[in-house]
Amino acid sequence: PKHNYHTMEWEEFREYLTNKLSSIPPPEELTIHTQFKEALTVLTRCISETVEAKVPKSNPSSYVKCQWSKELEVECKVVRKLARDSRKHLAR
Repeated sequence: PKHNYHTMEWEEFREYLTNKLSSIPPPEELTIHTQFKEALTVLTRCISETVEAKVPKSNPSSYVKCQWSKELEVECKVVRKLARDSRKHLAR
């Protein structure tokens, strides 16, 4: 299953990531390639752990389009209702 970024709480994500990042040493000038690699690994680990902890997994149907969201669902309902209403008025 993929991560469902549409349904997550961004504020919780931000707080959790801030907590994780506060546990690593403050930024400093990286002069050696190994220092850079180590800092990158720690940063990537913090982000990955936050994603795993705070972003819900989805189990999408094979019939659902990838870009579908809750907002789009609401808009489609509105459009369908307007289409029904317009057909009622045309029939008169």
